[in-house]
Amino acid sequence: LAPIPVSFMKSDGGLASPSQFSGKDALLSGPAGGVVGAHMFNLSRGGGPAVAFDMGGTSTDVSYFEKEPERLYETIIAGVRVRTPIVAVH
Repeated sequence: LAPIPVSFMKSDGGLASPSQFSGKDALLSGPAGGVVGAHMFNLSRGGGPAVAFDMGGTSTDVSYFEKEPERLYETIIAGVRVRTPIVAVH
């Protein structure tokens, strides 16, 4: 059997191989996946400004982007300052 490639979603909307992945990279990976999906859908419809609304089982996340999702390099999550790239969601 051929090996199956595995990638992990990161909080900045990118993907990482298992050897380059760290737990801090996944803090907001679920919401980032929703933003990336909305962005790709928006591009398939011609692009332009968009508001993404992602309602899941435990949270609702909203993001706005004009050309591509905004990224932050520092944020506070549950009262803890985190310095890692993330897609901006509220």
